[in-house]
Amino acid sequence: MTTRRATLGGRRALVTDTVGFVDALPHRSVRSFRATTDAIRRADAVLLVVDAADDPEAVRDRIRTSLSAVEETDGPVIPVLNKADLLDDSELRARREAIAAAADDLAADGHAVADALEAPVPASARSGEGVDAVRNAVRAALPTAETTLRLPNTGETQSLLSWAYDRGEVRAVDYGPDGVAIDFAGRPSLVAEAERRASDIA
Repeated sequence: MTTRRATLGGRRALVTDTVGFVDALPHRSVRSFRATTDAIRRADAVLLVVDAADDPEAVRDRIRTSLSAVEETDGPVIPVLNKADLLDDSELRARREAIAAAADDLAADGHAVADALEAPVPASARSGEGVDAVRNAVRAALPTAETTLRLPNTGETQSLLSWAYDRGEVRAVDYGPDGVAIDFAGRPSLVAEAERRASDIA
């Protein structure tokens, strides 16, 4: 699993590339996938890259297998149909329908992640087709809420600051004579959680 810093539409982001999921994962390998599933659950957006050259039933199985392992996410899941340049319109439509069928399967099995599944985005890593559409989908999912947390300069505040760096966007930290001011942005639910944690310190 590799994480890099990136800028999307002028906004800072962390991009994590995880390993894929497979059917019938050996028990000895489950622990190594835990970090992957944890990262996916906490992400502002998940890009689920699927080989569009696979037949529709394989696409349906891949979506179902991947997302049933995750179970739920904080952000939307955006399927990316890579190699879309190799398909015609009817073939792409069949893959979209397969993804919709996978969402129905997940919902029927009680997986909350089904509600997070967005419309698939066709793209091609080789030709660059659809890459801008993928970027736009991710930008739309990035944090929209923000707050300023004013706290005493204590160890608890530093712990909260570390938590904020791990989960959202810390835009500024100002240390003054009266304490620490932290400008924080993230999903509305994440900002609400930061404010709740701050109230326990203040």
